[in-house]
Amino acid sequence: MGLLTFLFGCGKQSESPQASPVPRDARVIDYAHESGGVFYHGTFSLVDGKVGATWTIDDGRGKKSQEMAMGEETFRNIWNQVGDISDFKTGAATDPNQQLDPSSSHVVGVISSSGGKQTAQAYLIRSATASPAFQKWLDTIGYTGK
Repeated sequence: MGLLTFLFGCGKQSESPQASPVPRDARVIDYAHESGGVFYHGTFSLVDGKVGATWTIDDGRGKKSQEMAMGEETFRNIWNQVGDISDFKTGAATDPNQQLDPSSSHVVGVISSSGGKQTAQAYLIRSATASPAFQKWLDTIGYTGK
């Protein structure tokens, strides 16, 4: 959850120094949730036109990582829904001291980089109150937990 830890407290736009070349266009969604003693972590990205999607699941006996097939249209759909689904609006993290609790919330981090500007936002979607629209979003990203 290193990316999510970095994200928290970075819920506003900021320009970062150009210490190394930054991709022209990069979008990353980082997802984490613990359910039934199993930790689910998904990373979905679109970097310079190339899509990547990876799930890592830790059931306490060991971690298993698996890449999944995802096209650009699907990635753009899940990316755009972050702005459309009300759970993301109400779950936007604004307190840098707020604890990330993946056992009670779906923790979603979103990072974008375009034209040298980078933005980051973390979201905490309470498991007990997640909307049907958010549940459908979870299905789209390939979440298999409960």
